[in-house]
Amino acid sequence: MDTTLNAGRVFGATMTYDSDHNEVIMFGGATVASTLRSNTMLYSNGVWVDSTPSGLEPQPRSLFAFVTDPVNNAIWMFGGIDDAQTFTDFWKFQNGHWEQIENGDEPANCIYPLGVFDTDRQKTVLLCNNSSTWEYDGAAWKQATTKHAPAVRRFASMAYDQSLKKTVLFGGYDTNYFDTTWVWDGTDWTQVAKKNPPRALASLWYDPNLKKTVMYGGIGRLTSTDRLMRFSDMWTFDGSNWTQLNAVKGTPGTSTGTPGARYGAQVTVDPTANKVLLFGGLRVDTDSAGLQTQVYADDTWQFDGTNWTKVAPSTAPPARENAGLTFDPIRNELVMFSGFSGTYNTDTWGYTNGAWHQRVENITNKRRAAR
Repeated sequence: MDTTLNAGRVFGATMTYDSDHNEVIMFGGATVASTLRSNTMLYSNGVWVDSTPSGLEPQPRSLFAFVTDPVNNAIWMFGGIDDAQTFTDFWKFQNGHWEQIENGDEPANCIYPLGVFDTDRQKTVLLCNNSSTWEYDGAAWKQATTKHAPAVRRFASMAYDQSLKKTVLFGGYDTNYFDTTWVWDGTDWTQVAKKNPPRALASLWYDPNLKKTVMYGGIGRLTSTDRLMRFSDMWTFDGSNWTQLNAVKGTPGTSTGTPGARYGAQVTVDPTANKVLLFGGLRVDTDSAGLQTQVYADDTWQFDGTNWTKVAPSTAPPARENAGLTFDPIRNELVMFSGFSGTYNTDTWGYTNGAWHQRVENITNKRRAAR
């Protein structure tokens, strides 16, 4: 799919306005040479996008990088896994459509990738489980040469901190759960901060109201001999240390006022509302007898820097964990893709004004054995 400033000279095309997506749609027509066209062109925010369906969409997966690039008005997706394979494909999602990018310079041997967008250097930063660091400038991938790097791990969490102007990495799992924090400044990785309760699959984001990196939830052990814990706590990072948020308000029922103990939840910042949106994950429910049950969740929450609020949309995506959730800078909506809940789904969902809507029909499901 191509983004251009104009649609060229077209005669006899059909044109209409899509009020739901706030864009003009143009189909077909002919060129000045009387060549018939079958292109579907979309116009919004002063830009034409050729969104002619390619028939290609990513296979269902989980644990992949899903990153908003506001410079190129695109979402980049890399890697992920299903039961049969580790993906190394690279995709662009733009204005509601998928396009695979195959330049031949994509990261190699990159499992469980973590991705963020460095808004100051205007590059996508990708960390692989083997500790290799890659960056993408919108045209080419380049592997970084570093003196230091985090230890090999998977299921860690990463966010770009706009106040520190650094990428923040926390936790993860190898043979034990990690309790260390690393920062990437575009040149090298540095380990910082006192030890924090070790965990994996925590939600991590840069909060636009607190102006700090925030961590919520996760799964881990306080020590290697302790029982496995599902966390419901929240912490902020100031560049040197983590501080627990003990006074977070919100729905009663948990000691910290958060949406409860969970891990693998989808989380991103919604710049249109200046709030954080969280969807699903693996949640721990407790009944009246105190019995705990772990379930795939399909609930939606917002965090404004002080309060968690449960959102009740009329339609909600199926429950899932470890999907991709980020912001579409052209359509001004949040986009969620794939994830796992006993089935790997290839559905794509949009979220605007408190409502979910399915963007791309579900084409393929891959089912795996229960775990």
